[in-house]
Amino acid sequence: MTVALRSPHSPEKVRPRQDIPRRGNKVTSLAKHQRTPTWLKTLFQVHSLCSVTTFVLAFVALTLYGNTVYSQQQWGQQYRELEKLRHQERQLMAAREALKNQIARQAEDPSSGLVPPSAELTLVLEPTPKRDALAPQPTEADAQREPTSSKPVGY
Repeated sequence: MTVALRSPHSPEKVRPRQDIPRRGNKVTSLAKHQRTPTWLKTLFQVHSLCSVTTFVLAFVALTLYGNTVYSQQQWGQQYRELEKLRHQERQLMAAREALKNQIARQAEDPSSGLVPPSAELTLVLEPTPKRDALAPQPTEADAQREPTSSKPVGY
């Protein structure tokens, strides 16, 4: 058997290879493929199924964990906002009560000009009689305008 070796610097030369043993023209076959046992095939299938199940469960667990963390963060932000609003409500209630107290003190002061309510000072107003609605009177500006036609201006 001869093998052609090429070199980029020298012309093509063919020389025999010495390291390949010669056995003639006979081809030796490898060991025949033996049939895989059923128990081994089943074991491979169980292994594949377990691997897929593990990846699916890991994905589900990570998704649930992420949703839990996200919902806790959202809950914390909303709770802080609620506490801030409650604090503002308490401040507004305190300010309202302080204003009511200040107005009451001013009302008690004789120099304010306020008089305590009494029956003699109460004004009673009677309702006016009902009138029919009148049509609006045309003005000079309305009379100067050109009459509008019943046709639309354009489409």
